Amino acid sequence: LSVLDKHLHHVSGFICAIFSQLDWETFTSRLAGSNQPKLISTLGLALLKLIMKISVISRRAIPEQLHAKLIPSLNANESQEIIMNWSLIEPKAFNDAFSGEVLLQLIREGLAREDPSAALVQNCMVLKSIALQVNHPLAALACIRETFSLLFFAVHVGNDQYWYLPFADQISLISSVLIPLTHQFAAPSNESLEMALYVISCLLHKHWSKIENTPLPYHNAIAYPGLVQDDPTFKTFFEKVKGILLQFCGASSPDLALLILTVLPVPSFSRAAKESISESLWSEVIEMTLRTFFVSYEGNDALRVASWRLNVSSVDRRALMEVARNSSNAFTLLAILDQWKAEVEGMDQTVQWPSELFDFAIGFTPNEYRSFDLLPLWFFVLELVESPRFHPVQCQQDAWKFLNYFKTLFTNSKMDVPTVLAAKAVEIYFFRIIRRKSGPNSKGDAALFQMVGKFMQLRNVSKYANYSQFFENTEGIMDSLYDFESLQRDILSHLFPTAQPMLE
Repeated sequence: LSVLDKHLHHVSGFICAIFSQLDWETFTSRLAGSNQPKLISTLGLALLKLIMKISVISRRAIPEQLHAKLIPSLNANESQEIIMNWSLIEPKAFNDAFSGEVLLQLIREGLAREDPSAALVQNCMVLKSIALQVNHPLAALACIRETFSLLFFAVHVGNDQYWYLPFADQISLISSVLIPLTHQFAAPSNESLEMALYVISCLLHKHWSKIENTPLPYHNAIAYPGLVQDDPTFKTFFEKVKGILLQFCGASSPDLALLILTVLPVPSFSRAAKESISESLWSEVIEMTLRTFFVSYEGNDALRVASWRLNVSSVDRRALMEVARNSSNAFTLLAILDQWKAEVEGMDQTVQWPSELFDFAIGFTPNEYRSFDLLPLWFFVLELVESPRFHPVQCQQDAWKFLNYFKTLFTNSKMDVPTVLAAKAVEIYFFRIIRRKSGPNSKGDAALFQMVGKFMQLRNVSKYANYSQFFENTEGIMDSLYDFESLQRDILSHLFPTAQPMLE
């Protein structure tokens, strides 16, 4: 097997002819009948790899009977008796055998003399089927490596002609191989991290850079995706890839979401790098991932767990927060703010919060039908104000910013009723913190009680009639036992119950 594999790369036609004439019946039957993991992990894998290579070079050279007995059918309705128990393969052996170069090497060396697209796609699907039988992340990673090597890759065959895997096939491999395997084997492991990296890397190829100059007797394009930036076909292809990847992020498990946050590269602000994600797309991916993470994560301190994974430096921080704010991506903004907050928390207690934390939080405008996105940013500000780092005199400017922010907010006649009530409760709680930290002041205390009185009078206004339970629960908002958690619970439970799982 090793001799055949070695010489296949030099005299492929001769080796294919020999392979088709050999009697594989006895060998494969005895190998399969042994049920020995080590034998199947060596001889079985060597045969599998050889069959895959030959199927790309000359499919006719593989006896039908051999193919039917060894290679899982991709047709779910087809009856098939596979004699080889591929689940016995040792995961590491499978990972070593398929390192991401097996299928690609055939193209680079020009061994396929006919368009190999169909054979390459079929081999990827076969690898996926066997990887699922092995049922180990190392096997899944091997399949993903081999599949990804064929994506966003073009060959210049000469005469301004090119070959690359058709866009439809690339979309199919992303959605039916890369994404399902990454979902299935998502876990806090290096293998899962690498799988997530391959999937997310699909977003970096709006402009292709992988190109080989190999003379081939076939082509399927007269333009290279990395050069023709305005071609509608290429644009449509990338938009489809982008849509699939956003769905992937939106359906991620908590473990997978954290992997995505870890591997997603930060946009390049300093250079016009071709293989770089755009600022707006970065913010969109983070937002989609965080929203599903906050809904499904069952551990403690979800925001800090997520923000710790972001690859955001202090150099890029402000620019990325600006992008998130302008895109109305509240959770992306919140995660970067929390990362900055964690950085300050590691400093001496005398260090005050940067004013920009307040500026970015209150400078956010939500999308028209997602006003509840304001809530986590308001809660974030309240946590800053409750901290010992915030002193009402030394931080007076930031305190006034927040109060003036609410005055402006209440002039917005389009604001929905739950948001108005939430804002008034947050404003009262904020004022209460300031009064407590400032010490006795009859004028300030009177103003606060007057604010509470006006708030409670709203329960008699018809448009607030459906929120009686909220008013009842917040009657004790001035009580020292009514803490930040009480405020959060009442706002989320009684004003925004449908958004509660995401915002808690």
